[in-house]
Amino acid sequence: DVIAPAPLLHIRRDDSVIKYEAEFDDGTADVFSVYQLLLNYCFSHPRSSLLLYPYSPVVNYINHDGKEPNAFIRWSDRNHHKSEWKNRTVEDILLNETHPGLMLEFVAARDIDAGEEIFINYGKAWEEAWNKYVKDWESHPYAKNYIPPSTLNEHPTVLTSKEQEDHPYPEDVFISCYVDFEAAERYSRSIYKWIETEGLFDRQTNSHPCEIISRDALGFYTAKFEFFRKIVYGLPRKAVEFSHYPYASDQFLPYAFRHEMEIPDEMFPEKWIDK
Repeated sequence: DVIAPAPLLHIRRDDSVIKYEAEFDDGTADVFSVYQLLLNYCFSHPRSSLLLYPYSPVVNYINHDGKEPNAFIRWSDRNHHKSEWKNRTVEDILLNETHPGLMLEFVAARDIDAGEEIFINYGKAWEEAWNKYVKDWESHPYAKNYIPPSTLNEHPTVLTSKEQEDHPYPEDVFISCYVDFEAAERYSRSIYKWIETEGLFDRQTNSHPCEIISRDALGFYTAKFEFFRKIVYGLPRKAVEFSHYPYASDQFLPYAFRHEMEIPDEMFPEKWIDK
């Protein structure tokens, strides 16, 4: 049985490469040219410049099992899958097709129990690359002082902006607070007490970047929200959190693992072999 269809976005492999400069604690800098995280979620072939990204729900959570996978991929026979593309070159597809036209299907290899995790085989090259990465891994200087926001969020106290002058937080994180400013619009004042509205912590849109101005003896915070031009006091610790800036989490550190999932040789069109 088909577990899920997976329409595919076609992407040029080189378009998933980004370049950036990183500065280290010793004052040196280096320029990195790395694949974006996107590569890990694409299907392809080691000898092809064509990446195929499945954008249907859930399928990007399917993990690897190289020994006993309970599912596999195949080309779809639905009308949305344009099988004639398999007879075209990569360059022809990338230059002339602006809309998706290919589709895979994730198919059960056997009966799958309710609640059982689904696995596919990412391919021999992927598994070899992963095993080598794990075997050779060592902490990179750029990651030496990396602290994840989850660790900072476990701290019982958040430093005020004044305290941060002597004890700064990592440059790759920022502080935000949960405040329902839609409810706050009922107040014309620019300074008011924090209110825990229903569902406040269930919506990420209620989390806003802020500056911690002060902390009182009971552990409540006063925060300034520059965008809204408001100051809120009486914030409890649970309403204050640390988050990463975009592209600053550990999965974007230099030398993080990057490798596409493989489409088996017998499935991959010869026309798409161009490397």
